[in-house]
Amino acid sequence: IDEVDKLYRSGASDPYRDQKMFVNILDIYNSAKITRAKYENGEVDKYNIKLDKTKSFVAVNDTRKVDPDFILPRLDPKFYFPPYDRETYIKTAVEILTKKFHKNPSLALKIATYFADHFNKERNIRTIINVGDLFDSEQEFEEWVKHQEELERMQRTLERSYFT
Repeated sequence: IDEVDKLYRSGASDPYRDQKMFVNILDIYNSAKITRAKYENGEVDKYNIKLDKTKSFVAVNDTRKVDPDFILPRLDPKFYFPPYDRETYIKTAVEILTKKFHKNPSLALKIATYFADHFNKERNIRTIINVGDLFDSEQEFEEWVKHQEELERMQRTLERSYFT
């Protein structure tokens, strides 16, 4: 299960309820067997398949939003990956954009650099995956950047006029 921390419900009576549900499902999944009942000619045939080699994984981006008593102790082993530095983010993003989305390297580099510097301070590579199909040419991307800059200027203007 990816991003279990996103199941946190701030303000709810039990903000960890959905997280607990998914982790309980994983517990069952890791120790269960699949049973199939087949009804044929008035008889029931049952098939049991033990899930001996099944593994499940839980991924968390923000451990502050995960139940420290119920979920964190079950996550073993724990691996911590540091955030991408700028150079690694750009290199990874260019690789994804050129190989998965078949963008030319020049366009891929422009997109990766822009998102690393302006739009994606936490440097989440999923952002690149989400925008991978949006731009087919450098001209399209540059027009999009101009629109983004205009939106940011408008937002700053509105914030200044609202708070003054």
